[in-house]
Order: sequence, then C-alpha cells, then structure tokens
Amino acid sequence: MQVISVQSVCGGTGVSLTAAELALKARSEGQRVLAVDLCQNRQLRRDLSIAGFHQIEDARQLFRPLSEARWGRSPYPRAALMCFPFSRPSYLSLSDEGRLTLNHEPLIERGPDALRCLEASVRDLSVGFDVMVIDVSTKDRATMRMVAEVSDEVHVMLRTVPDFATAGHWYAFIGVADPAALRCEVFTHEDRNRTPAELDQLGRSSALLDFYQAAERGDKPGGDDRRAERAGA
Repeated sequence: MQVISVQSVCGGTGVSLTAAELALKARSEGQRVLAVDLCQNRQLRRDLSIAGFHQIEDARQLFRPLSEARWGRSPYPRAALMCFPFSRPSYLSLSDEGRLTLNHEPLIERGPDALRCLEASVRDLSVGFDVMVIDVSTKDRATMRMVAEVSDEVHVMLRTVPDFATAGHWYAFIGVADPAALRCEVFTHEDRNRTPAELDQLGRSSALLDFYQAAERGDKPGGDDRRAERAGA
C-alpha cells in the first residue's frame, strides 16, 4: 500500500484540498483508497463524504494497539474514510489559583508505542487498500513527524512568505535535522488556499468543484467519469 501524506507548517495553504484531490484521483484510477483526516476541523471528511467515501473507523485507532481495531470486522469499501469523532473529550480541573479550567484530552495518544502502533496499523490496512492518503493537522508536530515516518510521499504545502517558503522550514518544524533520515519522497507545492471560483479562473481543474456542482444538480457524486488532478500537475 502506498502511503501519501499532505502537511504544512501553517494552516490555510490547501492541505485538505490537495489530500482530497489525491484520494479522488487514486479512486478514479480504480485503486482502493483509504483517506485519513487527522485535522480537528474535519474538512477532508466533509469533502469526501459527498464523493461517496464511507467512514470505517475513528482515526485515533491508528495510534492504538491492533487488538482494539474494528476495521477488519466487515468488508472494506473501495473508498473509505477515517476521521476524529465529532466531539473532543474534555474535563474540568482546579488550578492552583482556585480557578476551574476546561481541559481537552489529546486527540492522539502520545505514548512511546504510538509510532509502533501506527506502523502496525498501516501494515494491517494494506490488505484492504492500495493507497492511503493522510491529511495532517498543522498544529501537531509529533503527529506530523510520525506520519512522515510511515509515508512513501509527503506533499508539503508552502506558505508564500519568507518564513515558510521552503521545505527546510517543514523539516525543522517536525524536528528532522537530516532529510536523509526520512525514507519518504518530499514534494513541495505553492499555497493553494483559493476558492473554487479562483481555481476555475486560473484554469486549474478542481475535483471538489466538480463534486459540489454535481451535488447542486442532484447528480449522484462519485461516478466513474469524475477525474481528479494530482496535486502540482
């Protein structure tokens, strides 16, 4: 199974759009695709749900022991999706100053075995899928690093300002001193955070624009004639 992740040092660069297009392109080529949304805003889930991708598991399970997984209990759909739950677990605590504070539990466990569990999950899921596309939150350096460790390709979306304009900033952000330490290929792309109308005006085909327009017409999305352009092509 080929593992492709899309990441960025800062938000608003088109990470979810690029991940969706990669997933849609793979499906249009007849491959079995698993899209993983590791962002709290769940944008990839919203985009791909209308395209016929089916939820099969809580994305947090990727970082937990395989014995807890439920994804192998029924046949895999050819276009599958994993994302975070709707609500984030939270609890109240009393600070030293006597103030009540609302705390959110981490979405992804940080134990020493998290990377090992992720590697085992990828191996297990390779039986049911040909391609895994992962949309990674820009606010989570540890998860970005772990996902890069298991990826065959990482697509880095660059913000077009000097501080975030090179792949070197991404390597530094996730704590990689030597790029050769990662086995994955790294591809950089310009900031793509534009509206569908702007993308259309620029002459770039947007797979998501096709699906939204089909939904407005009442067509069933996800037909074989839907094509997606690989990011940066």
